[in-house]
Amino acid sequence: MTNIPAWKFEAVRVAILDALAGGPILYRDLNEAVAARLDVDTLEKLGKLGWHVVTVKPGFVDTAMTWGLPGLFLVASPEDVADDLWRAQEKK
Repeated sequence: MTNIPAWKFEAVRVAILDALAGGPILYRDLNEAVAARLDVDTLEKLGKLGWHVVTVKPGFVDTAMTWGLPGLFLVASPEDVADDLWRAQEKK
């Protein structure tokens, strides 16, 4: 569960998706890209924009896409990967 208010999450989510619609953006440009898409009142209510990034490299995941491929080792279940990702984002 996140401690970000729903309205704040939604405002930033919509701004990020709008920014990405124009193509990839660099992490360092994220604050500026989001701020450019929000009105002044929303920006004031949001306060400081801060980001937490979790890099995900799960390796081989046991799915229909990898089933039967030769040479796979240390294959994780989708449930284990999801649990690990959830714990990682909760640590921040």
